[in-house]
Amino acid sequence: MSYMKEILMKLLDKPVLRHSLVHHVLYEYLTHCTEKDRADIIESLRESLVQIIHTRDGSRVAMHCIWHGTTKDRKVIVKSFKTHVVKMSKEEHGHMVLMAVFDSVDDTRIVHKALIDELTHNLKEVIFDHNGRKVILYLLAPRHKAYHHPDIVRLLQQGDGNAHSKKDQDVRWKELLAVVSPQLSLAFVENLREIIATPSATIVAQAIVKFGLSDSPSLAFKKIAELVAEPLESGLQGKAHIVEDPAGHMLIKCLIKEDKKRAEQNPSADLFCRHLLQTVPTSAYSQWIKCNRATFILVCILETGIEEITERLKMILEPLEKHIKKKQFKGAEILLNKL
Repeated sequence: MSYMKEILMKLLDKPVLRHSLVHHVLYEYLTHCTEKDRADIIESLRESLVQIIHTRDGSRVAMHCIWHGTTKDRKVIVKSFKTHVVKMSKEEHGHMVLMAVFDSVDDTRIVHKALIDELTHNLKEVIFDHNGRKVILYLLAPRHKAYHHPDIVRLLQQGDGNAHSKKDQDVRWKELLAVVSPQLSLAFVENLREIIATPSATIVAQAIVKFGLSDSPSLAFKKIAELVAEPLESGLQGKAHIVEDPAGHMLIKCLIKEDKKRAEQNPSADLFCRHLLQTVPTSAYSQWIKCNRATFILVCILETGIEEITERLKMILEPLEKHIKKKQFKGAEILLNKL
């Protein structure tokens, strides 16, 4: 081990550091060496990690450096990632290094300035990338089983309980979410049509609805309601209307279900359903009842149990009951029972 350390220390400032074989040896060494030897390697390597995170073993080395580095080491590491954050977030292995930073670095201020600012200024590019989405989802809902594979969670859990992270992990995650939420809400609104038209991106939209809408979600609710209020037959840029599109349909239902939770927590809370009923013209519902998915959205509104909302919707649909009875699809049947 002493001989290996001697050889590795000579390689850390040379171009050969970029080779995957060196990454593998470094990873093996950090896994088995003493704490003192590991600290020496981290101190020598901390400014060069950005060169090795593109390989599997290189990313694991970087994660070990983040988990076991001192406060000073972590500060240097995070600063070294500046200008490389978007590229890292889109890499197969590099994106997990960012997750390790979110898990371990107590100084959320420097994480915000060095990493999150760069991510939020390029949100559209990140959200529409397969690996970039995972980073955004980790900021919104860290280790949530609906968004993160168990193998990835188990890997990240290796850094839990390290000697240099003093802040409670939930506190650290909440601080990062508070920073990123306003920018995510804005990006969500600005790119709404494109997100709806991209099924793979709607998982981020649903996570934003559940965890990332800022304290004043009115703008997001208003923009989505305006999109829903468009004539049902017009479709979305040549595609299905948002209430008929599978991904858009799920997003609307997600918003309505969150309304139910929001109303239970705070009866005077701003609700998407309220914006929806104010924005969609009454005449549009005669078209809605002809569409199975649209009727399921109406069912979902009635199931919120928010009296003000449900009574208003029943008044709108009452003149249409005889037409709903003639429909043969499942949504109409359930809607009739709810009415």
